[in-house]
Amino acid sequence: MEFYELVAQAEASGVAVMTRNIGRHHGRYLLKHRLIMLSPRLSGPQTISALAHELGHAFYGDDGPQPPELEARAWRWAACALITPALYAEAEVAAATTHLGAIARELGVTRQVVEAWLDAQDSMSNVRYINFGRIEQGA
Repeated sequence: MEFYELVAQAEASGVAVMTRNIGRHHGRYLLKHRLIMLSPRLSGPQTISALAHELGHAFYGDDGPQPPELEARAWRWAACALITPALYAEAEVAAATTHLGAIARELGVTRQVVEAWLDAQDSMSNVRYINFGRIEQGA
């Protein structure tokens, strides 16, 4: 998925996206303002991964720093928005390896997103993919 597609998805959900110096953070979601802030110092894969992660927080209504289990949930959401089983298989073939870093490079995301996608596969029975990688819970 391209950056502009993620921004369009955010805007369609009523969430604004902007770049801003936010210290050591890659991204932040502010529920009260329905605003995602992204660091301008990120690489392309980091930007896409951080934006999808923050969209996960928006999807769940999270606000501010979250405990590890909710951060992991946002990463799984991001992973499912960015990666499908077919894309993963294509990336694995193109990379000619099962090395997660190489697969991440092929997918244009961070290794953290690939790891979250693999973690999410165990619980995919109640998630289905819909337009632009957005997911909807339930069957």
